[in-house]
Amino acid sequence: MAFFDASTPPKARIVFSAVMLAGLCVFVYSSFVSFLRTDPQWLFLVAITAAAGLFSVRLPFVGRGRESVTITVSDIFIYAGILLYSPEVAVLLSVLDGFLAAVRADKSRKAYRALFNLSQLSLSTWFVGHIFYRLVGTDPPIEVGFVGGVSLFLNMGLCALRHFFFNSGAVALALSLVTGKRLREILSQNLHWASLSRIAGAAGAAVIFLNFESTPFFAFAVTLPIVLVIYYGYKMNLSRIKMAQDHLEELDELYHSTITSLAMAIDAKDQGTHGNVQRVKVMVLGLARELGIEDGNVLKGLRAAALLHDIGKLAVPEYILNKPG
Repeated sequence: MAFFDASTPPKARIVFSAVMLAGLCVFVYSSFVSFLRTDPQWLFLVAITAAAGLFSVRLPFVGRGRESVTITVSDIFIYAGILLYSPEVAVLLSVLDGFLAAVRADKSRKAYRALFNLSQLSLSTWFVGHIFYRLVGTDPPIEVGFVGGVSLFLNMGLCALRHFFFNSGAVALALSLVTGKRLREILSQNLHWASLSRIAGAAGAAVIFLNFESTPFFAFAVTLPIVLVIYYGYKMNLSRIKMAQDHLEELDELYHSTITSLAMAIDAKDQGTHGNVQRVKVMVLGLARELGIEDGNVLKGLRAAALLHDIGKLAVPEYILNKPG
């Protein structure tokens, strides 16, 4: 059984394989550092991250042909792992969260896609964690008071944004290689939805870090409102987004039904060119595919134009339109 889909382009296979190999190396190294060189207290973050993964919201994009986005509250504990222990601990937490998300996701998802996602999570978390420590000028773990409170929150916010853009960029690149769509188009569709939860997670992680040494229980207790606000805020807006999506789909169906009815009326009125409308539609869409046009909105417009290209016939009297000769 082939590992990749038969339709996966060779360039995509090379990129996927490289990312998966690099991600595996980082994961193995992070496991070595976390289990053999780090205080085992970090294991309590594993349980908390796994529990936080249950609080996830899948946000559908308004419109067809776009991927949905899953928002979780686990980011707060992944970033806490960077601050309290090391980027390597955060890698394990990030991979755990991604694995649990893959288990909850569609079971028909290909194995290589899940492995690619886990690999890019491993790489992006490791890189942003070490970039954070480079910028603050110390080795992990950071000590309380090494940087001021404002500087800590600012650096963690930038860390969250870098993490978000690395993740989104990797996923967008994969989609671009597989679907042939332009990278800019995919980024414009799929960027910006989860950024707020990442920034809020970074802020919560900073709160945990500042209070963890003196009162560990309090440090996590004060982040609970942040977690709940993130989760229920998205949960409440989910119904509105779903209603908007359903409404647009109903309008889309009505639009297509209207276009099809007019096309049938045109075809029925002109007895001399029966089936011409449908033939033109097939040829136009076939020509669009040959030209490499993949934008859904452009294809919809071409389909409507092909079906209605003879709409003027509806205003021509039948005794003229069907006159012999």
